[in-house]
Amino acid sequence: RQSRGWLVFGSFQFQPSELAKIAFLVLLAYCFAKRHIGIAHLKNIVISFVYFLIPAFIIFIQPDWGSAFVFLGLWIGFLLISEINFLPLGPIPLGILFFTNFFL
Repeated sequence: RQSRGWLVFGSFQFQPSELAKIAFLVLLAYCFAKRHIGIAHLKNIVISFVYFLIPAFIIFIQPDWGSAFVFLGLWIGFLLISEINFLPLGPIPLGILFFTNFFL
């Protein structure tokens, strides 16, 4: 199955996922800034994970693995910068590894 991730307007081509990456950065920045006091609460981490999951899943089914992993890297980068305790997040990377190994 071929990926049709490019939109063509005459001689101009672009991927909508590139605009989604910018929107995702702004959304995560807003989400983390709004909840900066309690960002380490599991509820807030799950909310930010859902913000990651929706566009990543849409891009993943195209299949455009590279862009989906960029979204994952952006989300993990925001988590690292927010200085949260990663111990409760242990199952998430394991789930992602299981998911990618199961479908590869």
